[in-house]
Amino acid sequence: MNVTAKVSKPLDEVDTQTDKLLMVVPKRSAKAWMLVFIQDTHKPRHSQRIEIHKLRHGENLILGFSIGGGIDQDPGQNPYTEDKTDKGIYVTRVTEGGPAEVAGLLVGDKIMQVNGWDMTMVTHDQARKRLTKKNEDVVRLLVTRKSLQDVVRQSMLQ
Repeated sequence: MNVTAKVSKPLDEVDTQTDKLLMVVPKRSAKAWMLVFIQDTHKPRHSQRIEIHKLRHGENLILGFSIGGGIDQDPGQNPYTEDKTDKGIYVTRVTEGGPAEVAGLLVGDKIMQVNGWDMTMVTHDQARKRLTKKNEDVVRLLVTRKSLQDVVRQSMLQ
């Protein structure tokens, strides 16, 4: 979210869908006020639970997707969010026909939880280790996803 200051914004111009009044601060003059709003400038995202059954390939368990991001990575390089300060974990690749695709995971999904563990403030390596634990045949994810309209619009641009 971006916090922006608006000076002398008439109340009838406040968009209640995107502007949330944070505070009214008197300025030096008693006739002037500064309205401080929280404006959510990011596209709406919807959360979804996804259960992936790992595919056994010899001694390895295959998930069928790759990740990017983490608190130790440069968020400016993340092509899946407009917020270039977002250090979340994102799905960067989904193998066609693999367990992740079968479960409904999509490129661009942001991973919020893995088997109940919070993934919002982890390094890339911590996320990878949490996803690839050898003793877990099933990975339960909580992901957020851009709205369907945004996904369709993005696919038409490619």
